[in-house]
Amino acid sequence: MTSDFNGKSIVVTGGSLGMGLACAHRFAAGGGKVTIVANDKASVDEAVASIGDNAAGFVGDVRSKHDMEAAVQAAVSRHGGVDILACCAGIQRYGTVVDTPDEVWDDVLDINLKGIFLASKFAIPEMRKRGGGAIVAISSVQAYASQAGVAAYTASKGAINALVRAMALDHAGDNITVNAVCPASVDTPMLRWAADLWKGEGTAEETLEAWGRGHPLGRVGKPSEIAELVAFLAGDKARFITGADIKIDGGVLPSSASSFQIDRRPVMKPLPDFRSKDFLRGHMREIMDFYHPICLNEEDGGYYNEYRDDGFITDRKTQHLVSTTRFIFNYATAAVLFERPDFAEAAAHGVRYLDEVHRDPKHGGYFWLMRGRDAVDATKHCYGHAFVLLAYATAMKAGIPGMDARVSQTWELLESRFWEPDRELYKDEISRDWGLTSPYRGQNANMHMTEAMLAAYEATGEVRYLDRAETLARRICVELAANAQDVVWEHYREDWSIDWDYNKDDPKHLFRPYGHLPGHMTEWTKLLLILERYRPQDWILPKALLLYETALAKSGDLEFGGMHYSYGPDGKLYDLDKYHWVHCETIAAAAALAARTGRERYWQDYDRLWRYSWRHLIDHEYGCWFRILSPDGVKQSDIKSPPGKTDYHPFGACYEILRVLGEAQ
Repeated sequence: MTSDFNGKSIVVTGGSLGMGLACAHRFAAGGGKVTIVANDKASVDEAVASIGDNAAGFVGDVRSKHDMEAAVQAAVSRHGGVDILACCAGIQRYGTVVDTPDEVWDDVLDINLKGIFLASKFAIPEMRKRGGGAIVAISSVQAYASQAGVAAYTASKGAINALVRAMALDHAGDNITVNAVCPASVDTPMLRWAADLWKGEGTAEETLEAWGRGHPLGRVGKPSEIAELVAFLAGDKARFITGADIKIDGGVLPSSASSFQIDRRPVMKPLPDFRSKDFLRGHMREIMDFYHPICLNEEDGGYYNEYRDDGFITDRKTQHLVSTTRFIFNYATAAVLFERPDFAEAAAHGVRYLDEVHRDPKHGGYFWLMRGRDAVDATKHCYGHAFVLLAYATAMKAGIPGMDARVSQTWELLESRFWEPDRELYKDEISRDWGLTSPYRGQNANMHMTEAMLAAYEATGEVRYLDRAETLARRICVELAANAQDVVWEHYREDWSIDWDYNKDDPKHLFRPYGHLPGHMTEWTKLLLILERYRPQDWILPKALLLYETALAKSGDLEFGGMHYSYGPDGKLYDLDKYHWVHCETIAAAAALAARTGRERYWQDYDRLWRYSWRHLIDHEYGCWFRILSPDGVKQSDIKSPPGKTDYHPFGACYEILRVLGEAQ
């Protein structure tokens, strides 16, 4: 190494890690006296120790005017002045201008840009005293070609280049050169932090390798390579270079920025052991991580309902009864499983909104749809009230006070308003004042009421809930199914006769799609086997098997894999799309049948459907499940979670599988 910096005093901000540390080493190796500035004392001490006598440390924050003035004066006191300033402090945070919090924006701009402004403000007067100097700032290729979702970082790097040009003009007369170095991906702690964030089910190392392949040279840069360019620009051989922003990018920009951006996708890990309790618990944690804590609506209460794939909240006002109650279910279940008091409080947060806002103070019951704290659809739906009972019962299991009374009150409400004792089934839809009942009757509300009754029985031990679950299961799956080829039909008239044409012209209706739904058949399989745990009956297992086998036979896609959504009485497929919840419920049903019968073929179904879901339905970039795919497996929207989804189906399926495996109570 040449002694190209003998007698020079160099200040390196951000000098304790990454490119800054590499620059400090390079300057010191060239004989320079280096002052390392960073805000963490331990890392500053470690950096100084790694260099030796040619380095000294200063613990300070580049955002602080006081600290930057003191850092420069420390270099002056120790080394007689300042000749070179290398501005290497920087952070990266992800987000668009819409979803980046103000404080994050400020942090990125303050550290990346203001830090250069402040360090230069105090270093330039000292350089003048010594007849000139050099300033080199670390910028980025993202000043030219931005990655998506890094608005603050990209803005800061573009501004650095502009600031460098301005300072170069302003201080050329002082014999001070000012230049920027613009790297692409460099193997630093910051890049490894990003790789860990974006690794999906792969490893950070695999992600770094994938990002490296996005550079024509086939790898990411080394901090020492950046340090050599910084040293050149700061040295005597570059005195005719100023106001330049020099790219050191492995060929990324010449090959266009597209590869740089595309390679930010996570690398998928080999298929996990889907039968492992650790995998199931881990998948549930990932679902919670997607929603928590951003789903908590502190302004209106309750939860935000609608999310883009990347977790951005696209509607901050709509609150659906089904979303509120399903979030409560998720949080209360997770509170028990993971022993998380903060999840229990988040469930209680939702219960308060359910009690105070969804509940109709005048007529009783629960509003279907809210806008903030105002009801925009006050209809009383049995489907929604089933989830009210499920939410209260699950919250009771989590130990939230007062839920035993809420469970009992909901039972009484259902008995007085929705229950038809002569039919032994629940009505579907009633006006706000309970004066007008829709003639429509449906199995879906009664299926979820069965689910809720089983949960209420588990929470309270009161046999009336188990009795009701058995009655509903027998009526839907045996007696009414006898008129529909012994499987479940969705839609009925007021007298509970089959309505074969209901929504035939609207087969994709959100809550009442046309036809037989294989996903509901397998969901019934799951519920029947839960019922059998508490009340064994000879008819339950044969019916569960029939529903499951029919569902897979009718819906299985032999070409692309997965399951189609619906078919008609004639066996014709009506909706060929792939819905996430269908696969979730069928996976849970397969596990339940495998455990109940001991037959390996159901575990094979389980693994096969998990593999399809892993490859197509699960978002390995941001987490959770895509809602709907085309028949060939292409997602249909960038809205991952509209009102009503909450990923309750995959979360609940994993929990039920853990119960089947004896890993949860």
